Amino acid sequence: MQEQASLKAISADLALAFGSFLLYPGRHLLLKNDEPVTIGSRALELLITLTERPGELVTKDQLTVRAWANARVEESNLRAQIALLRRVLGEDQAAPRYIVAVPSRGYRFIAPLTRSRVGHEPKKTTAPNNLPKQLTRPIGREEAIKTVEGRFQRFRLVTIVGPGGIGKTTVGLRVAEQLLSSHEHGHCFVDLAPITNSQIVPSVLASQLRLPETSGDPTANLIGHLRGKRLLLVFDSCELVLEATARLAETLLRELPEITILATSREALRVEGESVYRLPPLDTPPSAAGMTAAYALEFPAIRLFVERATSSGSGYTFDDDEAPVVTHICRQLDGIALAIELAAARVEAFGTRGIAELLNDRLRLLTGGRRTALPRHQTLAAMIDWSYGALSKEERKVLRRLAIFAGDFGREAAVAIATDVTSPDRDVPGLLANLVAKSLVAVDAQRKAARYRLLDTTRAFVLEKVREEGELDAVIRKLATYLCDVLRHSQEEVETLSSEEWLSRYGSHINNIRFALDWAYSDHGDLEVGLAVTVAAIPMWYQLSLVDECLTSVQRALLGIGPGKRRSDYARQIMQLYSAGALSSIQNRLRATSSGRFH
Repeated sequence: MQEQASLKAISADLALAFGSFLLYPGRHLLLKNDEPVTIGSRALELLITLTERPGELVTKDQLTVRAWANARVEESNLRAQIALLRRVLGEDQAAPRYIVAVPSRGYRFIAPLTRSRVGHEPKKTTAPNNLPKQLTRPIGREEAIKTVEGRFQRFRLVTIVGPGGIGKTTVGLRVAEQLLSSHEHGHCFVDLAPITNSQIVPSVLASQLRLPETSGDPTANLIGHLRGKRLLLVFDSCELVLEATARLAETLLRELPEITILATSREALRVEGESVYRLPPLDTPPSAAGMTAAYALEFPAIRLFVERATSSGSGYTFDDDEAPVVTHICRQLDGIALAIELAAARVEAFGTRGIAELLNDRLRLLTGGRRTALPRHQTLAAMIDWSYGALSKEERKVLRRLAIFAGDFGREAAVAIATDVTSPDRDVPGLLANLVAKSLVAVDAQRKAARYRLLDTTRAFVLEKVREEGELDAVIRKLATYLCDVLRHSQEEVETLSSEEWLSRYGSHINNIRFALDWAYSDHGDLEVGLAVTVAAIPMWYQLSLVDECLTSVQRALLGIGPGKRRSDYARQIMQLYSAGALSSIQNRLRATSSGRFH
């Protein structure tokens, strides 16, 4: 008894800091970001017991005695309380930061602890510590959070960059929570999304720091107030006021050596000393036969969809039959977190198969985000429109041209399509680089020559803009001209290039050919364009072994010429079409005969 009283006396004025938490064992009080945490008494007692022996194994029996005194309880009760404690701490069992299980033996508390006396607490922070509270845990972002947090060991400014809805703010907030204990004077979150007047950025920061309004230079006032303070500034959604944010960040970093800055943006700040982390999409499973639910759930995009769908009250169940459907949806949405969440919210209305069928109209389908979310995060169209509206007139025009590509494309193709007769001096490579920097065009620079593509969600939105501007017909005609020019020598190079080289040079055009032909034979299309592209594409279909597609396209082209046309004008092309059609028919018959022989 005397020993227990002594322990209580020792712990009564003790405070333990770890992560964004502060534990007062003697008061049975747990705070997170200076606010009390709702937690059961037994789970809290388990936490206190574990933090008394950080890094050491605490056995199941020792934990049970502390949490349940002399009562006899099942081991499942202990596991349930540990699970509750982990949820309160925001733990991910795949990458625990606070508590690890030692199988069949007990648990260890592994996070660094900072001890202090209540009577000697650090001075109250002058920053409001105003990070928005995250009510759901990040999914599949453990590696990103760890990487960004680690960069602050070498850099004082880290910018998380990526397209809209990919989860930059979610990762940034989690990292800021992790960094709280290393910033004596707290952190200050500044949401720059609503700001359109770049001149007021320093004043917005001053307001968040609760500084009194003055008539002087707000940046100078900020420097005076923050001098000597170890503070983390979080600048969220910088893209609309990028230059002003960059100037402010560089000034603060130069004048205040104890300040660190975490920024999120669709484009890097491009200031001295900046470390840029480009947040990747959530991983999705590769297309494979026999997809199972267990395998699919190893990928974060699937886990996010399933968690959001099951939490919506729809009664949704994820099983092996659902796995390939959900995988298709997540792949079509490019692993973009917001798009996946919006799709999951529609499960109750359409089911997963209905969603998969409606993805061609994804801009109208993917609505109904959280009512409390920012307006740009409540629908997919609003998210992309926010980025599109921030572009210059020339950037928007080039982006509309590039949306015509159904798949990836090279720099030369971009120049051919985006160069305008009315604007021959347009710097298309420079504008393309800008669109990459603004996360509106994705780039694969791992090959000998970089390849570019618009994410499917972005392309769907921009194509709508192309139609609204009345540009679709002219741009597709330009695409058709480009395809005919590029494929002009494809037939003769079948003999001079290896199959791999030939496909590397020409194979990526197949989706553009299909897109151009679908337009050409539509009600608003041009049969002559369809004829020219069909003839140019014949070597492509054969090299890709698409004999049926070749025959269908040739027949469609011949029907398009029809008796009302002067067939003599198309004599050479008709001869090529008949030749290709005949060859395709022969190959089909041979294939059918061979198939019948083996059956």
